[in-house]
Amino acid sequence: MTEMQTYLPTNTPTLPPELFLRIGCHILSSDLFSCIQVCHHWYDLFLPALWHTLDSNSTNWRKILQEYDSDLSAGKHDEQWLQDIFNKHGHHIRHLRVHHQEFFRFANLSQGCTQLLSLRVLDVERNLTRKEIEEELLNMGAYDGAEPRRSVWDSEQPGFKGSCLSQELEGMFEPMFARFRSLNQQERNWYAAQHLWLLIAKNPGLMVLHLHGTAFSLALPVPRASEELFYNTFAGLCHLVDLKCYSFHINVNGLLGKDCAPPSLRRLELEAVGDPELWTTFLGLEHLTLLVGVGDLELFLLLKHLPSLDTLALSLVKIHEGSEQDGGVTVRGQSRLRRLEIRRTGVEDSLLAQRVIPLLPHLTSIMIDHLYPLTALALSAHCPNLERIEQGHEAYTVLPQRGIRPAVNSLNVLLQTSTKFKAFIDVKVQIEVEDVLQQRWASRDLEILPCQISGFGRLTIEESAIFDTIPESKLRPGCLLLTEEEHRVMEKQRHSRELQEQVCNRLGELTQLKELDLGYRFENIDFQAAQYIGNYGQPIHRREGLNARYSGPIHDTLELTLDSGLRLLAGLKSLEIIGFEGMDHRIGKEELKWMVETWPKLRMIRGLDAGRWSPEIDIEGRKGRRSGTAELKEYVRELKPGMLFAVRPYTLHHFRGINA
Repeated sequence: MTEMQTYLPTNTPTLPPELFLRIGCHILSSDLFSCIQVCHHWYDLFLPALWHTLDSNSTNWRKILQEYDSDLSAGKHDEQWLQDIFNKHGHHIRHLRVHHQEFFRFANLSQGCTQLLSLRVLDVERNLTRKEIEEELLNMGAYDGAEPRRSVWDSEQPGFKGSCLSQELEGMFEPMFARFRSLNQQERNWYAAQHLWLLIAKNPGLMVLHLHGTAFSLALPVPRASEELFYNTFAGLCHLVDLKCYSFHINVNGLLGKDCAPPSLRRLELEAVGDPELWTTFLGLEHLTLLVGVGDLELFLLLKHLPSLDTLALSLVKIHEGSEQDGGVTVRGQSRLRRLEIRRTGVEDSLLAQRVIPLLPHLTSIMIDHLYPLTALALSAHCPNLERIEQGHEAYTVLPQRGIRPAVNSLNVLLQTSTKFKAFIDVKVQIEVEDVLQQRWASRDLEILPCQISGFGRLTIEESAIFDTIPESKLRPGCLLLTEEEHRVMEKQRHSRELQEQVCNRLGELTQLKELDLGYRFENIDFQAAQYIGNYGQPIHRREGLNARYSGPIHDTLELTLDSGLRLLAGLKSLEIIGFEGMDHRIGKEELKWMVETWPKLRMIRGLDAGRWSPEIDIEGRKGRRSGTAELKEYVRELKPGMLFAVRPYTLHHFRGINA
């Protein structure tokens, strides 16, 4: 920096400070700190950028806030030093992320911290100072082994209740229980909750306000008494666009029914609904997330009173079969909703398909924990613009349930009818060959497809041994020198290869594919036992083939060799990710070289790692020299440096008969 300062021109043209602020947003804090030390001019220009965004969880701040109340910080980074910092630079702060409750007090007591554009309150209750942690452990009797103080362990023991910092806060809060917390910590919690609300009120220009659950664990809002304070505070934020508030005292009814929601509000996330009968129409809201279950009436009223809603995320949908069609509510036309997220359906497949999906003709994206056949049929019939389906959590979405093969395959329904469909995200799909080939797919713009296909009738290990002993001179069709068993095995091999070529030809039509995942990881062994394709409804002792073993791959899947149909995927020029985990594939160096040369955008291969299973390769059933996993990966890296090999836990990677 000294050299830079030496060569700074004296006649540098003056640039607007806004430009330096924009530049500073893309520079690390440590580099900004170096910039302000260059000269007084750069100090004035880059200082606002240095304080523009403040996160109490950054490395430096976290260390300071852990020690500021200890004897070690006296005269250095102590409480007075922190308050002076906010007094001096608080007017520069625009975005504040708070993980430590001390920030509420310092920001509120400073006269300049009134220009916040966003305030995000996160895990403030869990981030204690070292002194508070020591006091907490002492109260629990962890140091001397003594019995803990009963008042500390008693969950009904009220905590510290001090004075109110403002007349407006009188009677609005009750102290949290004293459980495990020292008196010093209880006092800080009490005043931190008040400083938070006062800080919000003095920043009417806030556009983003996120109050996570721990923000309300400092002091309990008093029911009814605190509601007016909360809603009046939100009503005063005339520029608020994004509100996230985890408190049962703040609900949809309070914001919409009392007209407290600012007209600028576009995104809203709450954990309570309130009385839907009191809701009024709100035109601006585009994104709504509710962390509670929603019943018939609430769902239809949401669609009615929020006509501009683009995204609706729900924890649970509860629709009862005996209720009326729309719960007595008439939805004006059909909703404009484009994305629906349901983390747990809690409703019969037929009711969701008949009651909800028909109201959403503009739907383009849906997240759901289980996509059952009737819901898939409803989506294909009523949502012509559907492009994307995501799995809500770690569950099997369209797999057969309890070993019973569904009459309608959800994947096939959508691929055959939805012309605009593009992506399945984290959806574990199993499908039989006959389902793939029974009808051409209408989805030609598909970009992401996780689809494990089986039912090819591939040779078993015993049949492979017989096939390998047949001389090439006898492999021609119609050879009379074959035994009956050899003829049967050869016909089975020929028919299997024909099916594989037909499926690869079907996949090759999807020229827009970016990710093709033909294999899976199985994380739940107990659940996996009932999910093997080709063994629908069969008890464990009657299952056949390698797929009947926990540690083996799905046997009856694609071989993915060049002579079995892989060449037919040459048109997938946009492919970036190829996956074949848990498959009994026969991919070797020849196939890998073809992939690298044919798919120019390929950057990741899933399936060349043995995971937690034995990396040893089963060499039965394939002629020629075999290559190990490490050798294959090194070979691919030589062909294309930088290739990624995904490593997933609990995979069933198994390499049987890898050819060189």
